[in-house]
Amino acid sequence: MPVIRINRSWFARISPMPVLAVCLAATFFYPLAEVRAQTSPYSWYWQNPLPQGNSLRAISLVRNNVMYAVGDLGTILKSTDGGTNWTVLKPLTTATYRSVWFTDENNGVVVGDAGTVLKTSDGGASWSIRQIDNSINFNGVSFADAMTGTIVGDAGALYRTKDGGNSWAPQIGVPLISLYGIFYCDPTRGAIVGESGSIFRTVNGGTSWSRQYSGLENTQTRLLSVSFVDANSGAIAGDVGTILHTTNGGSSWTAQTSGTPFTLNAVCFADTMFGTVVGDVGQIFRTTNGGMTWTLQAYGLASWFSAVRFLNSNNGIVLGNCGSIFQTTDGGTTWTSRTKTLVTLYGVGFADTARGIVVGDYGTILTTNDGGRDWTSQSSGTYENLHGISFAGTSSMVIVGENNTILTTVDGGNTWVDRSIHPAAGEAFQFNGVTINKAGHGIAVGRYDSATTSKCSAIYTRDGGLSWTPTVPVRLNKSLTSVTFTDGEKAIAVGEGGLIVQSPDGGQTWVLQPSHTGSGLRGISFAGQNYGIVVGDNGTIARTTDGGTTWNPQKLGMRNLYSVSLLDTARWFIAASGGTIFYTSNGGSSWDSLWTSTGNALYGLFLSTVSDSSSLRGSHAVISKGTIVGEGGTILRISYASVPTAVVDAPGASVPIEFALSQNYPNPFNGETNFELRVPASQAGIAKSGLISLKVYDILGREVAILVNEAMSPGSYRIRWNSTGLSSGVYFCRLQSGDASTGSTGSPQASSARGLVQMRKVLLLK
Repeated sequence: MPVIRINRSWFARISPMPVLAVCLAATFFYPLAEVRAQTSPYSWYWQNPLPQGNSLRAISLVRNNVMYAVGDLGTILKSTDGGTNWTVLKPLTTATYRSVWFTDENNGVVVGDAGTVLKTSDGGASWSIRQIDNSINFNGVSFADAMTGTIVGDAGALYRTKDGGNSWAPQIGVPLISLYGIFYCDPTRGAIVGESGSIFRTVNGGTSWSRQYSGLENTQTRLLSVSFVDANSGAIAGDVGTILHTTNGGSSWTAQTSGTPFTLNAVCFADTMFGTVVGDVGQIFRTTNGGMTWTLQAYGLASWFSAVRFLNSNNGIVLGNCGSIFQTTDGGTTWTSRTKTLVTLYGVGFADTARGIVVGDYGTILTTNDGGRDWTSQSSGTYENLHGISFAGTSSMVIVGENNTILTTVDGGNTWVDRSIHPAAGEAFQFNGVTINKAGHGIAVGRYDSATTSKCSAIYTRDGGLSWTPTVPVRLNKSLTSVTFTDGEKAIAVGEGGLIVQSPDGGQTWVLQPSHTGSGLRGISFAGQNYGIVVGDNGTIARTTDGGTTWNPQKLGMRNLYSVSLLDTARWFIAASGGTIFYTSNGGSSWDSLWTSTGNALYGLFLSTVSDSSSLRGSHAVISKGTIVGEGGTILRISYASVPTAVVDAPGASVPIEFALSQNYPNPFNGETNFELRVPASQAGIAKSGLISLKVYDILGREVAILVNEAMSPGSYRIRWNSTGLSSGVYFCRLQSGDASTGSTGSPQASSARGLVQMRKVLLLK
């Protein structure tokens, strides 16, 4: 059984929420790897969509063009220009936030899953966090005035505040059903909507609530959103295109016809005449006559929209899945995306540290020449979904995709040539992966479909992708998903149902290999010609040490694992569902679950390595560049902020005689700053192992970065810290050697006589 190591993640440490552990007994025919969550030496930051790609659930319009948006994994955004530009506020929890309400530019409340309630009194610069009931998800919040507000949620959850959100008291009087939305139209009148067509009304500022007739009481229709433009005129949106309208402050409601069978998630009226509803499949409807008629304005801009707000009849914002933000300035006639490239991306590759390419749905090709800082859309000439990419040289690439699609370029992606194969009518190749070796020999794998059969397929090339020859690896009704060369002309491909096939001659002939698993296999990577890893569905991992002749399976949780990259035989990275990156530094004996700041599925992974003899890891290779792509246009890049940059003194330099951490320079700083660290040959308090840690804490004692956490040889080091993602303020850098303790509170000020501790106060100004 692998060694089990457990640490709390950064978010677990800073959140005041209780931790619930559940133990399940399970039986497997192969080892089950345990995972620890921590910050690790590696972290990732958004390159696309920008400003971020987590799904957004709600929006609050304050005034003077100030807006707040909230969503999955603790996402909070702020705009001060009416939604054109957005700033990502530092995450405080990993909860999904479902509603936000600001009573003025400074005071606001956010609510979400697990009973989470956040409050700010300084415009989002800082937040207080509390968890009212971790068994309840809160879905809506609204304030009648600056002091009086109400939260609604699952199982009839109803909480009220009379002190501006500092404290919340439960209320009774509504059934134990899910409540989804709430809106106060004035200090006394408001409405709540929920499941089974439920509407509740208050005329005393939320002191009591009475049920209203909707006409949907005996249905399963959920009413999801309610909004008022004034004390009398309001609207409700819900399942199966439901729109209800009131002109008497909610005393009665009248059904209106939307013309859609899809769920409508949010409604907003700019005035009594102009209104907008948004919903699933990216639909946006508009009325200019108070809801008597509704016109479809947009369709398919996103998988779903969940929130809409209008500043006036012309200027509005809609939000939705994967961070989608669309803005209109002409009443919805046209909508402009404020987030680039929302289609799902599957493949990624780099020719060098600067030049890279990403491919995805609808013929999407993105290229970068600056390491991913900017991505430019290239014309592919096709709308077919593109799944795989491989470099045949620094400027030559091959892309494969659905419906026979093969594209090649010899100019770094500026122009693409269609090399698609053309089988007989009614037949098609669905390509999932491709690999090209240095000789220009390549293999593409996938599935072959015809009117009578479907089977795994492969094609091979001997001229860098200019021409291709089909083969049939095995006559099985399965799809191959990924392929790689392991040594010269030897290649291995994996696929559905635990399929592993091996070719000794560059894809011309294939031999079936036993995988000892029936799970679908998605990704494969080798470190050298003998050591390789395949990953797949439901946490499936299989390892070979003999070039693929035999495979030993292992389990890594239950997430689907889509892509794997081996830096060497000890260090692997795996991209998985739920925005998860798994990392091991000991060949899979134990795992770190790396925080990526998203819940989107991650499909493609590319890492490159360089040898750096001056690194803190001695002569080991360290990550130079890393990019991950996935659902909703996700592109994540490895952050140098969490990879310590250390420079050893030149040969002949004297060894330090004392343990010391210099004051950072520059200080104050904006972005990056440097520390000088001196490690003596021996000194009381330094463990024989030479274990050194350098961590950064905010003013509340919460750990925000790990700069060093390993054994270090005697010498002088320069440590660079990149503060990307952190807000301005005072931080403490705590250097610890040996067994110095942080104390029970985790405060950077705590220390112990069992080791040496030094602290530096730094000031970040942005």
